[in-house]
Amino acid sequence: MYAAFGTKEALFRKALERYSEGPSAYLTRTLEESTALGVATAVLAGTVRTTTRPARPHGYLGVQDALTASDSGREVRDLLVAWRTNGYSRIRERFQRAVDD
Repeated sequence: MYAAFGTKEALFRKALERYSEGPSAYLTRTLEESTALGVATAVLAGTVRTTTRPARPHGYLGVQDALTASDSGREVRDLLVAWRTNGYSRIRERFQRAVDD
């Protein structure tokens, strides 16, 4: 598997891209809601829908084992931390816009 992607990190990066475009794509749509309540409701509904779908893995990629990786997995862990931080920042910025409006 690594041969197709070059490294474990490249494979994980591709998995995050696919996850962002697939199961967690709802986040981008939720940030377009017109109110903070709409954003919060859409984030919660999207999270529940994504993490509880039948015949799909349960849970959320952003909170899986890579965050507890050993030093040899530091690059993957750092990639995941940056990905999560970006998502949190986007939500926080959207709520700040709602407060400012």
